[in-house]
Amino acid sequence: MENRTRSMFSSGWFLVFVLFWAALSAYLDRGIIAVLVPDLRKSLGIGEVQASLIQGISFSLFFVLAGLPIAWLADHYNRRNMLVISVGVWSIMTILCGFAQTFWQLFAARAGVGIGEAVFAPAAYSMISDLFSPDRRGKPMAALSIAYSIGGGGSAILAGLVINALGDTKGVSLPIIGFMEGWRLIFLVAGAPGIFIVILMLLLREPVRGVPNKRGGIEDGFLCFLARHWRVFLPVYLALVCAPLVGIASSSWATVILVRNFGFTVGNAGLALGVILLINTVGGSYAGGAIGDWLARRNLPSGRLPLFYIGTMPALAGGLCIVAGQSYWLFLLGQALVTVTASTLSAAAYPTLHEVMPPQLRGRSVALHAINMNLLGIGMGTMAVAILTRYVFQDERMVHHSVAVVVLAAAAVAPILILLQRKGYAVLRIQFTINATSNPRAS
Repeated sequence: MENRTRSMFSSGWFLVFVLFWAALSAYLDRGIIAVLVPDLRKSLGIGEVQASLIQGISFSLFFVLAGLPIAWLADHYNRRNMLVISVGVWSIMTILCGFAQTFWQLFAARAGVGIGEAVFAPAAYSMISDLFSPDRRGKPMAALSIAYSIGGGGSAILAGLVINALGDTKGVSLPIIGFMEGWRLIFLVAGAPGIFIVILMLLLREPVRGVPNKRGGIEDGFLCFLARHWRVFLPVYLALVCAPLVGIASSSWATVILVRNFGFTVGNAGLALGVILLINTVGGSYAGGAIGDWLARRNLPSGRLPLFYIGTMPALAGGLCIVAGQSYWLFLLGQALVTVTASTLSAAAYPTLHEVMPPQLRGRSVALHAINMNLLGIGMGTMAVAILTRYVFQDERMVHHSVAVVVLAAAAVAPILILLQRKGYAVLRIQFTINATSNPRAS
């Protein structure tokens, strides 16, 4: 009985189950800010650029600074223990966001969320790669993308429900704490589940790491490995970040557009966007994992890369719908198409990287992608929209044009970057996939 229990807690799908809930919590905490921008701007008295800093740089800058050092630890030490600390930190900092009284206090709390979440992806995806073979990693990794999708969509729905429930009261009185505005209460609700997820994390067992592959020359370290194969990894990393960039640039400003241009209330905007995000990103994430595994099992030299050749087409169509701006239905259709692209390609990103990365470098490979995603996606993506709106279009009601420019540019560049390095990628994929397939620990 004891052996059976031990086996269950160390199994691949139990690990995925726990990581699923942790990922959902992470994106619930991360995404809640986008819906609350109008209310927190009024409450704290901050401008549009400051709001973009709260959404972007406050999180992404510290996520970036912590990313690679934490990933190095994930490549060398117990990943389960790191995840326990990670969930606790980001949950507490999310709750503290609800108590911020100034711009800088909220900035600092968001920075703490970024540092806490920097641990998750390197440790989680590395653990999954040790428990699943290369042609079966897509679905378990897509499960985390689905969790991100539910968390992102759920954050909008949660905010919309709470704001609508409060109605004209604008807040609620709580024991000990006292009166809290609606947007502050939402941060408390979003951070609370972290307590239960920490308990689940304690049930996990650290998996045995994959067999090192010395033929890759990785004894010199991660940066030397990247430098040796820069013609592959430079375009790959840039292409992979284009998918989340289009999703973040559009979703971060979608509530603002619906309120400002189409007369939605914040609550109704959150509900509408939450439903769209939930449906399209869950479906897109599953498709990215399933199609990627199917391509991997076909033993094509380029593996999952064909998914990226045509996967940006919905985003191109979505960008055109957003820029048209004639009705909220057309805008919501554009938002749906963009989120399908972002979720499908984001779900394929980590399996694509791990096919050309040795086991002992996987944590840092994930961290580097996460850094790019948060710096260029959350940070620069949201900021680019704000800058275009203020300095190029010079009209707050033209923010949908700014979103469309960022979406169309990223969606057009991604397949070009993928095509630039497909031959070099194929060489590395054959080398490391053969080694991983021979690992008897991978299921």
